[in-house]
Amino acid sequence: MSRGPDTRDAIVVAALAYADEHGIDSLTLRGLGRATGLHHTAIYRHFRSKEEILNALFEQIAAESMASLGEVPTDPGERIIAIALALRAGLHEHPAVAGAYLQPEASIADSLPARQLQGLILSSLSELGLEGHALAQRYQILESYVLGATAFDFSGAPAHLESRRQRHRMADGQDLEAESRETDTIDLLNEEAFALGLRTLVSAFTRDAQP
Repeated sequence: MSRGPDTRDAIVVAALAYADEHGIDSLTLRGLGRATGLHHTAIYRHFRSKEEILNALFEQIAAESMASLGEVPTDPGERIIAIALALRAGLHEHPAVAGAYLQPEASIADSLPARQLQGLILSSLSELGLEGHALAQRYQILESYVLGATAFDFSGAPAHLESRRQRHRMADGQDLEAESRETDTIDLLNEEAFALGLRTLVSAFTRDAQP
């Protein structure tokens, strides 16, 4: 690996791939050094701790989510949905990172891309007619739903889909059993359920804001 100015970015890319394959708990500076061909002291020149790497991973995913938005919808409700789905899609690509967001050391909110996403959502809620306590409350509902549901759905990656499949198989009810024969089906159900819940919330916010 080159040791030039792009080394930090290459380490972040390698860390994402390592977490995807082995899980976030297995990510260490020494292991990352072996995966990148760099001595662990070279990793330390860019990141002083695992927490700093995690924050860089969150920032990268948030930046990718921002870039994937393309033309932002003019309707504020649809804009909120597009932003949330873009962030969810970014974490879907790297599910092992999603659960790590709940760790107290995580500071994705400090990154510029995350602040940009937050600003877009807040301005969209304002356009719906929400303000003051109502705006803060609805924003927190969205944050809890989007990040909480995503962390729960992807917790335990890369084995998260099989874990949920087994939970469905143990549940009483033929519908759940039919929907849990393959992990691909579970993955599709996860995304459909998330999108439906998101649209239900935003529809409720729109109704709440109407005079």
